[in-house]
Amino acid sequence: MSGGMGDDPFWSDTTGDNDFERPIDMMGDMGNGNGGVKNTNLPDSDVDMIGDLAASAPAPAPSPSDFHLVEKGDYFDLVKKVPSLRRIMVGAGWDHKMLENTKIDVDLSCFLLDKQNQTRVDEDFVFYNNESGCEGAVRHSGDSRTGAGDGDDETLFIDLNGLPFDVLRVMITLSIYNAAEAEQHLGMVRNIYLRIVNEEDGNEIVRLQMDESMLNNVAGMQVACLVREGPKWYLEVLENPVKGGLGAIATQYGIIVGAGA
Repeated sequence: MSGGMGDDPFWSDTTGDNDFERPIDMMGDMGNGNGGVKNTNLPDSDVDMIGDLAASAPAPAPSPSDFHLVEKGDYFDLVKKVPSLRRIMVGAGWDHKMLENTKIDVDLSCFLLDKQNQTRVDEDFVFYNNESGCEGAVRHSGDSRTGAGDGDDETLFIDLNGLPFDVLRVMITLSIYNAAEAEQHLGMVRNIYLRIVNEEDGNEIVRLQMDESMLNNVAGMQVACLVREGPKWYLEVLENPVKGGLGAIATQYGIIVGAGA
């Protein structure tokens, strides 16, 4: 692994088969039981014909909100859900619990890992101070220091086809910036979620609503991992707490960080 990142521990500060289709009954029970078609004084033969057509009509496509909720331990087949999947957005969001002026800076990051479960170069660590990896195949949206507003607070964009073949896993993490000095932890925020979106059509594929009971006194979290198996990609849900925060996580994956990270 190429060496450290200068005086700043994180470089210079630059401010399983468990997917499903939800059944949708568009016809409902609207009338007298003739396939859901209400009798409006049509001849019986016409009513029967309409009822038969309604019964044989194909089920409507899932709506954009028809995503799958996952939890710790799940191993979700993304390509089975979306066979043409190429580019994804990983979005994370959270809200503050406390009302005082102190803001909690939560950071979304990822590590591009090889078969030894290690980064190959420093640039395989994509975070607020290194917003691109693999020649742009992975991009970070930039640092949000407040978590204010609705929707995703930070995002990653990943071109799955653009990742080199020796990148077998993409570890996705959340952490508190400067947690020890600020005396902050992930238990101070609420409604933390992670979601995977098909970037090409904007449809959400899968969502994790994190278990807040395990976040007290935790500075970092290995949230989930994208796992490559041949041409397929899976989402492995981990929710592994890491007390040492982002510095401790980075060290696990071969990144050399300075003292105090």
